[in-house]
Amino acid sequence: MAAYVSTLRVLALAGLAAVLAPVRAHASPEPPVQPRLYPVGGRFSLTATVGLSLFDTLTHTATLDVRAGWDFNDWLGLDVAVTGAVSGHTALAERIGQHLLQQTPPEGSVDDLSDLWQLKVMVLAGVRLAPIYGKFNLGSDLPIRYQGYLWLGGGAAWLDRTSVVVCRDVTSREEGTCGDWLTESRVAPVVSAALGFRLFTGVHGAVVLELRSVVWKDDYLVGVDRAIAESGGPTGQRASSPGFTNTVLVQLGYAYFF
Repeated sequence: MAAYVSTLRVLALAGLAAVLAPVRAHASPEPPVQPRLYPVGGRFSLTATVGLSLFDTLTHTATLDVRAGWDFNDWLGLDVAVTGAVSGHTALAERIGQHLLQQTPPEGSVDDLSDLWQLKVMVLAGVRLAPIYGKFNLGSDLPIRYQGYLWLGGGAAWLDRTSVVVCRDVTSREEGTCGDWLTESRVAPVVSAALGFRLFTGVHGAVVLELRSVVWKDDYLVGVDRAIAESGGPTGQRASSPGFTNTVLVQLGYAYFF
């Protein structure tokens, strides 16, 4: 009887093994982890971008940026960038200056406007952290591999400022035109942060799309006596708490990897 029971146990275990074997055979294996198709670690790159400012209130800016980069690995890099800019007043700033000059007589004191400094040249250095790497498809047979990054750094900016409040030569009171607005220039420290993507076109290239913020300390006059200013005399004092100017740029360009 014991031998009969043992035989049944052996047969049952053999049947169970026969049932489970096909299931294991047909189970899909774990997919292997695919390496990056376009690794950038240990490579030098050159990038050129053009940019336009967003949220233009009193000034507008267009930029051309050239940067050299080194990727220590696939998620950490260092960039040095030189930026040239063309900037100017918006229509709103021009209307404010015109309306102020048309007010007669020029009595009392006024404060100059904040956020009027215009970017001309900028040099930045910063660290690029790129923890995101992925793929999406444009159509059924066009996969796009991308890298998302956060950029943090700082540097120096060459800035110009043309007032729309302090006029030293009114050419037409009726039309509100000035022949000699107060102009200033300075070099200021800046900090910058950016969110961006590299959309790889191959082993040696990627389209770069970036949203960048550039911040510098503001500086302007308060307590300006318009009558003294229009006569060409010095007037006003520097704002004690001028705050900061934040210029936001959207940039598009191309990176070449060596």
